[in-house]
Amino acid sequence: MAQFSSQQFLKRLTHFCYEHVVFTSVIIAILTWFSFVEIKNLKLDTDLAELLPNHFESVQDLKTLEERFGGIGYVVVVVQNEKPELLKKFANDIAPKLSNPFEARR
Repeated sequence: MAQFSSQQFLKRLTHFCYEHVVFTSVIIAILTWFSFVEIKNLKLDTDLAELLPNHFESVQDLKTLEERFGGIGYVVVVVQNEKPELLKKFANDIAPKLSNPFEARR
């Protein structure tokens, strides 16, 4: 049995499509219609936590944040310090910058 290269296969496919234009057009039309019908069921999930395995530490940490704070927004800042007055000052200083998305990107 002879082995066919991809170039030979493409030549035969091209010849078949050329010789059977109506059949090829019908098949392409059916596949196109099916694609348009099925694209309605396509869903885009942008939640990275849902795309990663549950056993990842980062996913578990995100779920802990959601449970503790009722969900997460665009940004979560976690700051640790022994002096509460420094934490309050930092929070008061950073809050206006984080509320403006253009300022936060700088």
